[in-house]
Amino acid sequence: MHRWLRAKGLPSPETALATPVELEKIARPVILKPREGTGGGNFPQIHGPSDLIDIDPGRWLLQEELRKPDGCVETFLGRNGKIFRCVFRQFLERRPGGPSTKARLYDDPALRSLAERLARELPFFGAFNFEVMTDEAGDWRIIDVNPRVSASSRMCAVVGIDFAAANLADFWGDATESMLPPLRGEYYVARQYEDYVTSGPRVD
Repeated sequence: MHRWLRAKGLPSPETALATPVELEKIARPVILKPREGTGGGNFPQIHGPSDLIDIDPGRWLLQEELRKPDGCVETFLGRNGKIFRCVFRQFLERRPGGPSTKARLYDDPALRSLAERLARELPFFGAFNFEVMTDEAGDWRIIDVNPRVSASSRMCAVVGIDFAAANLADFWGDATESMLPPLRGEYYVARQYEDYVTSGPRVD
């Protein structure tokens, strides 16, 4: 995906197979990431070739270390190519290995332009999402592309933008405009995860 993004002129962090030779080509600091995985975090920093001993480059990647803010761009491109909508969901708090529990939702013009280019280049029709972080200069970099509705797209639905419903409606050939109004202003959404346990009726 990194190579495809770069070939299309889309921003992707410096990424290479985890070998000492490739390490010398990447500006530091560098982190080690698995080639396959989900919900990753706390990746170790690589300081020198000795840190790569016993590391299988077929399973691990080197990547320039990026910075917050990080977040997810919820994106929709209608199958007729006419309707496009996206919302940036900045992560304020996340469950370890899981979806965000607190987020800021707003429209970012730079990310909107990036999202539409990505959607039309692939092309991706219907709803999908991609994650971003910033490099040292503060420029956005695409770190993950997911051809599906995100686990936390309901955060957008609570403010009236329902990507999941629009995805189904578009697939069925129904109108989607009412499900995808433009986002006005910004919103802060908090999700709570609680387990409630009650006892059953007492039997004597």
